[in-house]
This record gives sequence, structure tokens and C-alpha cells, in this order.
Amino acid sequence: MLKRFKTEIYTYYKMSILAIISVAGIVLMGRSEVAQNLLSGLAIFLLGMLFLEDGFKGFSGGVLEKILKKFSNTKLKAILFGLSATAIMQSSTLVTILTLSFLSVSLVELGQALGIVFGANIGSTTSGWIIAGIGVKMNVSALGLPLITLGVLLLLMKNKNSKSLGYILAGIGFFFLGISYIKAGFESYQDFDLDAGRFGQTWAFVIFFGMGILITSIVQSSFATLTIIILALSAGSISYDDALALVIGTNVGGVVTALIASISSSVDGRRLAIGNTLFNVVIAIVCIIFLPLFKEVVEILSRAFGFGAQDYALKIALFHTSYNVIAVLLMTPFIPLFEKFLCAFITTSKDDSDYARHIDFDLIPYPNTAKECLEKEVLHLFGNTIFILSAVIGARQGELLQKRLGTKSFNDQKVRINPEELENLYEKKIKNIFNAIIDFSTHLRAAYSQDVSFCAEIANLQKASRHLVEGTKNLKIIKPNLIKNAHSSNHTLREQYTQIRALLASTIYDLKLLQDNNTAQSPEPQTSAQKREAKQMASENIQEGIKKIKKDLKRTNSRSINLVQELIKERAITSAQATSLLNDIAFGTEALKEIVTAANCIVKYENLLLKQESEQENAHKNLKPNAKESNESLESSQSGESLVSSDIQSQGVLEQPAQIETRH
Repeated sequence: MLKRFKTEIYTYYKMSILAIISVAGIVLMGRSEVAQNLLSGLAIFLLGMLFLEDGFKGFSGGVLEKILKKFSNTKLKAILFGLSATAIMQSSTLVTILTLSFLSVSLVELGQALGIVFGANIGSTTSGWIIAGIGVKMNVSALGLPLITLGVLLLLMKNKNSKSLGYILAGIGFFFLGISYIKAGFESYQDFDLDAGRFGQTWAFVIFFGMGILITSIVQSSFATLTIIILALSAGSISYDDALALVIGTNVGGVVTALIASISSSVDGRRLAIGNTLFNVVIAIVCIIFLPLFKEVVEILSRAFGFGAQDYALKIALFHTSYNVIAVLLMTPFIPLFEKFLCAFITTSKDDSDYARHIDFDLIPYPNTAKECLEKEVLHLFGNTIFILSAVIGARQGELLQKRLGTKSFNDQKVRINPEELENLYEKKIKNIFNAIIDFSTHLRAAYSQDVSFCAEIANLQKASRHLVEGTKNLKIIKPNLIKNAHSSNHTLREQYTQIRALLASTIYDLKLLQDNNTAQSPEPQTSAQKREAKQMASENIQEGIKKIKKDLKRTNSRSINLVQELIKERAITSAQATSLLNDIAFGTEALKEIVTAANCIVKYENLLLKQESEQENAHKNLKPNAKESNESLESSQSGESLVSSDIQSQGVLEQPAQIETRH
């Protein structure tokens, strides 16, 4: 719910800004031709930004996410990824929000994420070169209209990739058309002067620096702000020094979007947003202090590149690039220290692990990543379920997973948790996470309802989470009698309840042992086909083993009736005690069946992924018979984690049958 609130408040912010701009635009456009051209151009330009983002989101379903995870494992790679992705998509906002979402669900680490947003700052400077090199010197509207026409035609096609390409082409076309309108606005009234020099040089700098922050935070696009700055400078509406102040303010104003997107995000997400803000603010202060030195660097580089002395548009683009490159060069060596500072400055709350921490509604446009994060959350729920089971029977989770606990292990162990504490644990560690899983998975299935195989995968994860909740509810039912009868003066009754505790413990250990025995691969497969075959065999063996465990549980429940009857005949227990014992054996075995069924659903989910991988590889071979097998990127999306979450207990990790190495 909190993560959905983040998305909603971000949407409300954009809607509020749009309403304010619309009202102001209607008033101003009725009074000034300059305002008509400027505001119309800005609106068309921002429409192009929306089209471009939608286009790249359509293409990035599985591509951008895999590239991000694969090419961000070092500081240099992370910076280069942020730079190239922003340069291609011309949206540092999209790259930053995507990185924020990936960080929130633990798909990238904080150091990597910092590198990506640093690189995005450099990538955003390419927009200045586009405007200065093309927008100022060419009639770009002649390019815009044909691109819009071609883009609209592609939007009418049914193919998803064609539609995405159509959005991109139309977006570029709207960019060019918006630039031409803004340019015409400044050129249509030569006396239009924004110079604040009459207030003094210092105050003029402060005014334009503030304007840069304000404009960028409103339009949420440094590209749009740079367009206005460069075109206003080219038309003579502002001076070169005013433009420099605006550019520095633009960099600071660009952090607003990330700050809003980090609301109710994970603690790492908040750290990234604050880190990005500190980076831009500190570098802005440094640049302001040493502005004469930065201007001298720009002059030296301008002469080296052969720019004209009065070619201020290109100088602004050069200043923007050199400013961000120098900033990143200065800060990159200190990323580890910066990361430590953020971790110490922004600490996690005590109950942070009790809530869903892997799913994020901002990831729904990216189906493969969203599916991987949903799997992580189900595994988180699985770990919490085992944690509660260990609390119910009075055992430590590490012992539960390291060895088979028999009745002797429980003779001297008391059940310390009371029903009220158990209910609190259920609310915090099960119910909250389950609600988030169902909410997220329902919206995810609705978004891709036409993809049958994808919905089947999500359905298996939903089933797994539902079985875990049902299993926990059954554990809650037997808990009061376990407490009462584990310490009963009736030796026979106490022994029967000790056997229930041993049954719960040994079954979980058997499930872990079953998977441990089938995840060992010897010899190590070499090709992707061999790896897939090994995983398939392991999955099938585990499913067969789970069937056997469920049959044994059914047999245990059936035999309990004869056992209790014999105890009644021997007058070892009363009829009332017998009834409670039968019910608790039934609820205990049912709880275990729900848990192992959940494990089976996750194994089936892995099998669906393996089937999908095989089909994709076969289709690739049909298209390119001589192509080498290469499925690393698909495998990287099949994140393998412990069924028993390592966040709950570091000892005794229960691994998935199709585990694939993933960094956390």
C-alpha cells in the first residue's frame, strides 16, 4: 500500500503541475503572441517526452532491465550504462526512476545505483548538443512533421515493437516541432528581454539560478529547460552569464522527480534519492565558487574544438557537459565513502523487514523484472512462514534446517511464544506481505492479460503465497494446545504433542534435504541446454519427492485415529483430550501440506520458466541455425533465492531447484 502511495503521489504532483501550467497558459496565451509560441512549444515538447518514454518502456520489457543488471556490476560500467541509456532515451528522469525501483527491490546495490545516476547526469548533457547543434541552426519543424506522420502510422499497427517504434519516432517529431515553436517565440519579439542585470551581478545570478531550479522542477525535464535556455540565449533574450546560472540551477532542479519517486520507497531508495540530491547540490556549490575557473575551461575547450567566439549556444552545451563530467570524475572515487555515509545517515526502521520489500508498482511496465521481484517476495513470505513454524514448536530456525529434530530434541524445550505474540507475528510477517503480493500480482496479471504463459507463471506464485498463508493459519490453531499440553502432567499427552512438534520440524528438514540433494550438479553442465536439462531433472525429482512427503503426511493423519483410539482404551487420555489431539494432528499435517504445496508451486513456476527458455531458444535457432546458444540474459532474470529467506535466518539456506547465481 505504501509503495502504491508513492506512485499515486507522484501522479498527483504531475497532475497538479499540469493544472497550474494549463491555467497560467490560457491566461498568458490570450495576451501575448510570445507566450502563445513559448507555451505551445513547451507543451508539444513535453508531449514528445511522454511519447519517447512510452516507446522505450515498450521496448524495455525484459531488455533494459537485463542490460542494467548485466552492465552495472562495476562503478565504471554503472556510469557508462547511466550515460548511454540517458543519451539514447533523452530522459534522465526515466533512468533515475527505473534505477530507484531496481534498488528498492534489491536488484542492484546502492553503489551501483549511485554510479548509474552519476552517469545519467552526464548523459543528460547530450540534449544540449542536440539543441545547440541542430535546433538553433536548422529548421527542425521540417524534420518533425514527417517523423510524427511515420510514428502515427506505426502506432496503428498491432505489433508491440512497431508501436513502440512509432511512439519513439512521434516523440522525436514532437521534440523538433516543440523546438521550432519555442524558437519562433523568442525570435518573434526581439525586444523580449529577461536580463536581470539591473539588480546587480550577484542578484542576477541568484535570480536565474533559482529560475533554473523552479522551471526544471515544474516541467520535470532538464531537456526542456536546456532547450528554453539555449534558444533564449540564441535569440538574445538572456546573457551568457544568465544562461550559466540557469544551467547550474537546472541540475539542482532535476533532483525533485527522484525525491518524489522515493516517497515510501525502501530505505535504499531513499538513500539514492538523498545521495543524488547531495551530489547535485554540492557540485553546484563548488561550481558557483569556482565559476570563473569553469568558464576558463570552457573557453580553452571552445578554442580547441574550433567554436566561434560568439557561438554561445555551443559554449553552454560544452559548459553543461564539462560541468557534469568534472563532477562525476571528482565524486566517483568516493562512491564507497558516499555509500557508507548514506547508510549511516539514513538508517532502516526496526520493523522494515516485516513488510514487502521486493515489489514496486513502478516496475509493472517491466514484466520480467516485476515477475522476478514477485518471486523474491514469495520467497520472503516462505522464509517468514518457516520462522513462525519454528516459533510455534519452540525451536531455533537454524537447528530446524541443519538437522532432523526428533522427540528427544523437544523434551526439554519449552514453547515460549504465547497466542497474542503469535497473532502479532502473523500480522507483521505474513498478512502485510501477502496483501502486497496479491495486490501487486493482480495488477501485473491485468497488465499482461493477453500473455497466457506469463499469467500462468504469476498464478503459480499467487498460489504459493496463498498456501503459505493457509499453512500459517493452521499453525495458529494448534498453538494454544501446544503450549498447554507441551507441559501437561499427563506424560502420554505430553509425549503425543512432542511428536507433533517433531513431525513439523522433521518435515521441513526433509523438504530442505530433498532440494539440497537435487540442486547439486555433478559434473558442471557446460552449455545452456545442459544446464536447462539439469534444472529440469532436479525440478522433476523435487516434485516427486514432494508428492511422497504429502502421502506420508496423509498416512500419518489416517493412522492417528487408530492411535488415539488405543490411548482411550488404555485410559491414557480422556475423550476430550483425544478430540483435541486428533484435531491438532489434522491441523498440523494440513499446515505442512500447505507449506510443501507452496514449495511445489514455486518449483512449477521454475519449470514454466525453463519451458519458456527452451521455446525461445528453439525459435532463435529456427531464425539463425548457426547462431551460438546464449541464454545468460534470460537466466539472469530467473533469480534464485532461498525458500527460507536469509533475511530471517542466516543459517540453513533452503535453495530453489533452479537456482541461478544473483548478486544481492
